[in-house]
Amino acid sequence: MTNQNHSKQNGLKMNPVEERKLILEKEFKEHEQEQVFQFWSDLKEEEKKNLISDLEKVNLKDLKDYFETSLETLNSTKNQKFEIKPLNDENVSNVLNFSKEEHEEIEKIGLDLILDGKIG
Repeated sequence: MTNQNHSKQNGLKMNPVEERKLILEKEFKEHEQEQVFQFWSDLKEEEKKNLISDLEKVNLKDLKDYFETSLETLNSTKNQKFEIKPLNDENVSNVLNFSKEEHEEIEKIGLDLILDGKIG
């Protein structure tokens, strides 16, 4: 039975935002993220609508998977030593002379590496 049906059976008409909140609250609690609703009562109606709209776009399963993958990567590289060195002058001048397209491609490569958990 949906929340809407339940509210109709009890003779109560529940606010649609509150109905959506109840559904999301259950899902977020299942993922131990119920703190998202901690200040719900402090929000104005428009802020509640916006929060609900934003939260409906969140894929908690994917977020959990990304987090777990990050932890696995962190744990697997814990004992590795990485050496960070400054760029030499030749590399810096080459970067400064890149075209806009080259900068965009480099940025895309960097973002892909971050998303893949290969760099932080």
